[in-house]
Amino acid sequence: MVTLDPGIDAATAREVLHGLAHTTRTLDEPGDMPGMIESLGGSLGSLRQVLDQLANWHERTADQTIDTTGDGDGGYRAAFDVAMQLWQAAIHVEQATDAVAAARDPAGRISWPPIRPATHTGGRAERSLAPPSLFGADTTRPDTAGISR
Repeated sequence: MVTLDPGIDAATAREVLHGLAHTTRTLDEPGDMPGMIESLGGSLGSLRQVLDQLANWHERTADQTIDTTGDGDGGYRAAFDVAMQLWQAAIHVEQATDAVAAARDPAGRISWPPIRPATHTGGRAERSLAPPSLFGADTTRPDTAGISR
């Protein structure tokens, strides 16, 4: 829920994205993927706008700043450094936005079969290990673990 308090809204966005990171580990409805990708692309566009606005604010207010030691020149340089870093981040987010947008159309062309529930029993009998590798072993190795050369 938007509060119009930037600090609270940023914290809320972080919590929502954290929750989304957990819920997307498994997907019960893969048919929802195109809409989810489109929503994420829109979110990235908004994030880019926020980064630009924060960078612009730092640039606009740089002449009013001081650093933690009380130095006005240091504060001015730090404010411009923050602005430059935020603009750089905005460029990267714009690239991510483009990549997500490019993924949306192919995602919409995928037809997913119904998902069957996993039937994992957790026993060792289900697992098989690859035979041991002899990469780097010398040719006189006495025990080859049943692997012929």
